[in-house]
Amino acid sequence: LFMTFLLLNLGYLDIFSQAIKENQTGDAFLPGECFWDPLCILEGAPDEMKVKMQARELNNGRFAMMAVAAFIIEEAVTHKPLITLEPLNVYLFEPIYEVPSVQEWL
Repeated sequence: LFMTFLLLNLGYLDIFSQAIKENQTGDAFLPGECFWDPLCILEGAPDEMKVKMQARELNNGRFAMMAVAAFIIEEAVTHKPLITLEPLNVYLFEPIYEVPSVQEWL
């Protein structure tokens, strides 16, 4: 139920960001610009600084995706859950090796 809710919200966000891309920015839209600075921290900063900060943010996001992939691989190889929260573990953090479709594949 939680994952369904999460995926529906992500789908809505994707559709909403696509509408913003088409209506507000047109062809000038670059990856990483949508909702990039919601607090307007770099409002008066020079363009060079904005580009550097945006590149850093994109690289941090890529690094985070690689870290999550490493966690998933470690959990699949060692067959030990990385997150052990007993009451919530059943619903939120099911280890990858306990998912039936993954067990069939392994």
